[in-house]
Amino acid sequence: VSERELNVHLKQGLSVDQYPEEKPKIQFGDAGSKWRMMKLKRIIEQAEDEGRSVQEVGLERYGSIEKLNEALAERDYLDKNKRTRRDDDDDYARSHRTRRYVYADSEKSAAFRRPENVDEFGREMKRRKTTPPPTVESERPSRVSAAPLPPIVNTKSSSDGLVIIPQHEMPQAFSPTERVMTRDELNKMNAKVMKAKIMGDDNAEELEKEYERQVKMQVGGIDASGHTVHILPTVDSEGRFYDYALKNDGTISSDRKGKNKERFKDTHDPRTGERLKYGTVDDAMSLMDMVRQEKAGSRATSNMDLEFANKIMTDASFENNLDYMDEKADVMGARKGLTEEQKMRYAVKDYKRTQEALEKCRLCYHGDKPPQLAMISLGMQVYLALPNVQELTPGHCMIVPVQHVTSTLELDDDAWDEIRNFQKCLLQMFNEQGCGVIFMETVVKKNQHRHTAIEAIPVPYGTYEQASAYFREAMLQVGEEWSQHKKIINTTERGFRRSMVSDLPYFHVWCGLESSYGHVIEDEKKFPYWFGKETIAGMLDIGPERWRRPKYYHHSENRSRQQIFLKDWEKWDWT
Repeated sequence: VSERELNVHLKQGLSVDQYPEEKPKIQFGDAGSKWRMMKLKRIIEQAEDEGRSVQEVGLERYGSIEKLNEALAERDYLDKNKRTRRDDDDDYARSHRTRRYVYADSEKSAAFRRPENVDEFGREMKRRKTTPPPTVESERPSRVSAAPLPPIVNTKSSSDGLVIIPQHEMPQAFSPTERVMTRDELNKMNAKVMKAKIMGDDNAEELEKEYERQVKMQVGGIDASGHTVHILPTVDSEGRFYDYALKNDGTISSDRKGKNKERFKDTHDPRTGERLKYGTVDDAMSLMDMVRQEKAGSRATSNMDLEFANKIMTDASFENNLDYMDEKADVMGARKGLTEEQKMRYAVKDYKRTQEALEKCRLCYHGDKPPQLAMISLGMQVYLALPNVQELTPGHCMIVPVQHVTSTLELDDDAWDEIRNFQKCLLQMFNEQGCGVIFMETVVKKNQHRHTAIEAIPVPYGTYEQASAYFREAMLQVGEEWSQHKKIINTTERGFRRSMVSDLPYFHVWCGLESSYGHVIEDEKKFPYWFGKETIAGMLDIGPERWRRPKYYHHSENRSRQQIFLKDWEKWDWT
């Protein structure tokens, strides 16, 4: 054997079988430490369950007492390191907390603030509000009623004093002993009032006063504790049922982790495995409930296509064939559900948004106050007015429905007849002045409940004949290159109301009564609200100060503007 041989056992003349066994060295806290600690934990749990000692069970699992002692020593080592690291962190935080302070910038308060309450720029951070747990007294109902009461939603603080109650389950909201009447009961009471007036009864005035008081209570009022009470309707501003007003759908999962198996209970035959039904919706809802929900519409049923598309997007193994869809029908048909509190909270939020839009609307009548426009002519359901901003061209006016709607497609036939009458009269009036009229409507951000209006802009003849070509070219260029809807929808033949839908935001233009075109707005953020005015301004070489951000008129100037317009309008005023 050479002197340079590194194998010590070979130098000693030992064969491979005679090499002594070397125990594998374990380094505490290495990559396999978690597995060893998990094995030791299972041994201790088994010893506790069987009532035996840890040494006895460990000897069976490890095979030797040395390996068991080694595992116990490693556990002590890891626990000691954890305690040491935790103590070091506490000491570091305590030292920094006691030594470092940031002086407040405010001159009024000369107090010091701790560094954990300020950000990197020295500004005080807002702390998240914590709601205290409900007490036993707060959980007790404040009003006594024979029927079970729905939860009263109060989304604002108590200082605001706003209480909202569902309409279809109105509790005793105004006094402990008096109940709010329903609509049917109010109608019956109104019939009694009319009958008493006709018959000349002595208590007719008392019944009328009582009826008026009940109407105020039904619409809303102030309860005994001084809170303002609003009755939450069962339908939204678009006439669709809120989810809280419908019965719970059995296909909706109550938990978001997909572990709820109640909705798939008894869907298959336990013996043959044959499918009996796809879900428990047949048990939760009656046929009349389904018909009512489908006819009236709701947010839960109107988004079925969107939810189905989301299911396909999140399914990596989706196959576009009937066999796969039939096999996964229970999964594809299940929808993420909301709790009753979340449904009620959404309804309250939407109701508040609608009421706020109605209160701030400049185009609506607020009691005896007229709209904040220069009124020209008032019909039964539609009125003609001048805009409260600088006109794009002389004679620029607006046809506005009296009812607060987000789209003219939501109006009935009588209102549309009045709109057509205004359009025909404006065409004849401006025809004498050598101008044609372009009518256009822009409907965007329907969730903000904006009051819609049709703008009428006169354009001189010579340029007016090319208006349809200008608008068609502008519609082709606006928005994305690839869109899901047609860029231009020709509504001349079928008509505006049969070609467009009120659920989607859109832009529509009438070039007189000869031609009309519509455009579905797919991306509202990229579509300019002044699109129609910008197109007309390009036709007439008008600067952006007239259509981008025109200046507002003061209400004191409305009188002179009305007199100028009425000189030509009085001849054609059909109202």
